[in-house]
Amino acid sequence: MFRKILTVLAGLLLLLVIAATATFAYTSHVWDSPVPAPLPPISADGSPAALERGAALFHSTCEVCHRGPGSATASGAPVTDVPAFLGTFHAPNLTRHPQAVLASYSDAELARLIRYGIDRNEHHLLMPTYGMGDADVAALLGFLRSADPLFHPDARPSPRSELSTLGRAVLVLAGAADTPERPAQGIPVPEKRASKEYGRYLATQVFDCVGCHSPGFGPQDPEAEDAFIGGFEFQDPSGAPIVSRNLTPHPTGLAHYSPSDLDRALRSGLRPDGSALSPPMPLFRGLEEIEVAALYTYLQSLPARAAAEGGATSRRPSPPSHERPEARFASLGCGACHGPGAHHASALAHVSEKTPEELARWIRHPERTLPGTPMPSYAAVLDEAAALELATWIRDGAARNGRLRDGTVRNSGSVD
Repeated sequence: MFRKILTVLAGLLLLLVIAATATFAYTSHVWDSPVPAPLPPISADGSPAALERGAALFHSTCEVCHRGPGSATASGAPVTDVPAFLGTFHAPNLTRHPQAVLASYSDAELARLIRYGIDRNEHHLLMPTYGMGDADVAALLGFLRSADPLFHPDARPSPRSELSTLGRAVLVLAGAADTPERPAQGIPVPEKRASKEYGRYLATQVFDCVGCHSPGFGPQDPEAEDAFIGGFEFQDPSGAPIVSRNLTPHPTGLAHYSPSDLDRALRSGLRPDGSALSPPMPLFRGLEEIEVAALYTYLQSLPARAAAEGGATSRRPSPPSHERPEARFASLGCGACHGPGAHHASALAHVSEKTPEELARWIRHPERTLPGTPMPSYAAVLDEAAALELATWIRDGAARNGRLRDGTVRNSGSVD
């Protein structure tokens, strides 16, 4: 009897191996096969209004991946917040260097890449796709083709992203290899007003809020039962999970958010309690007030659904005005970006070169020095005196006694 059981188990194991091998072979073939997607007949719009719109779109949707820490140009960077089992990912160089992407792509090819995620060789590219209207695509192309310093020629190489065998299987089975059903041209941009329609357009077609704030790896249907409930899992530099939060008007989501709370979260990067939003959540500084209002109207119109497991975010108390600088560094969430191994940990190595006043101005309004920076603007929760106190503590620690080294506070009660 025991021998028969072993024989049956061995047979089942063999069948599983055969099924897995066939699945991996099929999904690799599907992912690597050419995809005949149409070339949208859209040209770059270089008008002043379009360049302003294109800059807002780029800073909100593209810059977070295509400009690395400390880089002044969109010269590409490793994408570190994707689970490692999917493969290795690197956002390509978008500068005007002859070897970069922009030099070899036509406007139509870039429009196809944006709308369908298909490269000039008709293969899948590992990036989100956007169903934004023709005018917005033209504006984004205009900004990409502009003389903005972000695109100053930079020779930094862009290693090719490589999906693992398991990554191919996961994405193909989840539907990520399916070409989005969008027309090549004729997609309108809704009227810009504080309406549910315009908010839906921004949340689903421009900023892809539904993609990051819904569970699963495949394309997300905004009308699905699990849309916007959070639960998509990223990872921080240590490999620990970061789970996207619920955006529906449920107590585990945005039920307690006011319009001004959402405005501060999107345009300043701060939660209602004053702490920083966790990476990889981008900042949307280029949003207009009417666009924030439209997003609020749309998100509040969604069915109130409980957060996916792990998707709710706790509300920490606001840091009191008398809080010590080292505690404030922690409560404001600075360690998420400047902690050990974090994306911007190395930035603290150079703070001793700045005066406390310069650092304080940067902490309160970093966007005035470096437009498009992912650094939150803390002016709403730190007055000049509190910012100066925090800046002095950071600078003195880095310069003199080793309390800050590469983003690590090395003392009792430290941020680590």
